[in-house]
Amino acid sequence: MGKLGTTLAALALGFAAAGPAAAVTAPSLAVAAPTVDAGTVRRGEKIEARFAIRNEGTGTLAIREARPACGCTVATFDREIAPGRGGEVRATVDTSRFSGPITKTVSVVTNDPSHPQTTLTIKAVVEP
Repeated sequence: MGKLGTTLAALALGFAAAGPAAAVTAPSLAVAAPTVDAGTVRRGEKIEARFAIRNEGTGTLAIREARPACGCTVATFDREIAPGRGGEVRATVDTSRFSGPITKTVSVVTNDPSHPQTTLTIKAVVEP
């Protein structure tokens, strides 16, 4: 086998070895609007925020956690989102202990290798 034959054989082996590994699937989290502004609310009102998320990857997106920054916020979420599909993270903020401008966050932890964590934000002005 000449130089060209050896080179072609090496390339063919390289492509064969890379084939299955190159087909690795990965999820990709996309958040339509990472901040929700609830405007002005009365003290004691509960703010319901919904964050639309989408899996733009080729593997199933798993949301492992949605951690609110404080005890005044409770978060629920869709645990798995298929490729090309949408889901939600929902957060409820109890405003009974606040007055004035507030900003509350929820940290979302996923299996997206490029963005394993993202922060969602809820803003409002609480009137007495």
